[in-house]
Amino acid sequence: QYSLTISKYNKSPLQIATGTELSIPLTLVDRASHEEAQTYLAQQASQPFDITQGPLLRLSLVGVGQNEHLLMMTIHHI
Repeated sequence: QYSLTISKYNKSPLQIATGTELSIPLTLVDRASHEEAQTYLAQQASQPFDITQGPLLRLSLVGVGQNEHLLMMTIHHI
C-alpha cells in the first residue's frame, strides 16, 4: 500500500508516494434525519485537504433512520 501526498517542485505539483501504511479514518454519524445528513455531507464535502500530509481521502458513514446508511467518500484530485 502507498500513501500519496502532493508537494511542489519548480512551481509544479509533484505526487509523492511513500510505502507507509495508509490509515483512512471513518467518521460515523448515527441516526440523522435526511435533512441533517444532507447538511453534514455538504459540510464534509467543503472541507479542504492538507495535500502535503494526506490521506487524500475521507470516509463518512451516516445512519438515516434504522435501516438506511449513506457512505460518503471524499477524494482530493488535482
